[in-house]
Amino acid sequence: MPDEPAPWRPERARLGVVGKAHGLDGSFRVEGAVDWFAYDRGQRLLVAGEERRIAGRRSELPPVIRLEGLADRDAVETLRGATLELPVERLPQPSEDTFFVFDLVGCAVSCESRPVGVVREVWERPANDVLVLDADGRELLVPFVRDAVPEVDIEGRRLEVAPWVLDEPASTGE
Repeated sequence: MPDEPAPWRPERARLGVVGKAHGLDGSFRVEGAVDWFAYDRGQRLLVAGEERRIAGRRSELPPVIRLEGLADRDAVETLRGATLELPVERLPQPSEDTFFVFDLVGCAVSCESRPVGVVREVWERPANDVLVLDADGRELLVPFVRDAVPEVDIEGRRLEVAPWVLDEPASTGE
């Protein structure tokens, strides 16, 4: 019996959108492609809510793919801008120390067991992602690295941040 999706997860995960046609055979660039989905031949995904199978892939970044049922440039143009998605129950398990953004948003954040705030959004940046917290009426930006966020408990919907993130001295236990 498959595990039930977590209640905070969306019904579908966004993979990108149908971009510009590439060639004459119905291939197109995936704009805004996520890096955790392989876009391999035979994989199924939703295109504007309709299930399609990937018929081929040409390049790595950004992926250039062809879908079954799209035979030419004109067919691709009718779908240009359509969202590519994956039902949440078909998501791959993230590797160790990686997380889906939708699993982080809404998590309670604490520091040394004191409430700090809630993750409102995650900014994806080249060096590291940044957690945007609602912290007592103010916005707090936290680099999403192990030194700053040593503990992540997705099932418990909580994160622990290091004291230096808050510019507070660590407690001495006295």
